[in-house]
Amino acid sequence: MLIEKKVIHNIKRDFNINGYIKRHEVDAVSVKLWTQEMKNNGENCIVFFKEQRQSGNDYGLKDEDFVLIIMTDFQKEMITNYGKDKICIDGTHGLNSYDFNLYSVLVVDEHKNGISVAFCFSNKGSEDVFRIYFSAIKNAVGIIEATTFMTDDALAFYNAWSYAMGTVKNVFLWACSKSANNDGHESKKRKIESILALIDEYELTLENS
Repeated sequence: MLIEKKVIHNIKRDFNINGYIKRHEVDAVSVKLWTQEMKNNGENCIVFFKEQRQSGNDYGLKDEDFVLIIMTDFQKEMITNYGKDKICIDGTHGLNSYDFNLYSVLVVDEHKNGISVAFCFSNKGSEDVFRIYFSAIKNAVGIIEATTFMTDDALAFYNAWSYAMGTVKNVFLWACSKSANNDGHESKKRKIESILALIDEYELTLENS
């Protein structure tokens, strides 16, 4: 359910960047050209884009900050269908030589499968970026009134979510070491699956009380 290599491959497939052709010798320009190409092709998956060297004053960002937020139509449908139950946040750090991070929002379907419903690429991992992220989701699909919110022990995720979407009844935080964040996907996956099982028991107890 966490972000693994296969998810990265799916991103490349879904956004036609498998066998990516560099559009400019400067990577930042190449990314901008790709986003423009997506828009020109009628794709509305770019829900927010702030390139480096662009003024970020309106968003509380520095000019050198980079934020790219992506949601496909399928992802918008999935968060609308399942987001009122559980929302999970996962971060993958150091994706490339620029040390960018990938933050994913996931929902859980009726088969207990995790589905990624939004991606945020950024050089920052701070609450101001997460506010932009979750506000962009709200602008795309409306307010998601989740019952349960799961993330690691960084309160910045929940603070930003409650700022954009409102408070959540059940909030679960788990602690992951730096090594687990970097190379312990299976360990994190097992931990989240255990937490999901505990949440199900907790909700069942409430229903029967």
